[in-house]
Amino acid sequence: MLIATCRTTHPDLVITDLKMPDGDEGTAMEAIWLDEPTPVIVISAFPQDLPESLRVSPLLIAVLVKPIKTTDLEPVISRITAGFHRS
Repeated sequence: MLIATCRTTHPDLVITDLKMPDGDEGTAMEAIWLDEPTPVIVISAFPQDLPESLRVSPLLIAVLVKPIKTTDLEPVISRITAGFHRS
């Protein structure tokens, strides 16, 4: 569902949980990045489970540990809006 939604809406930013009930978010993020460079913020209770292939991507902006607050998201989103440019 995440991939299909991104393909139709072309978001400026994706915020997703690492563990989703409908599939492997690592594979989903890689597919999204292949379609269109889109920065991603991952939230997770288990950040150590983030695959290495995603850790090294320049499009992975941040991994935030649950529970998150607005004060956790604001600086990360500001950094994205200030510096990310699609090729």
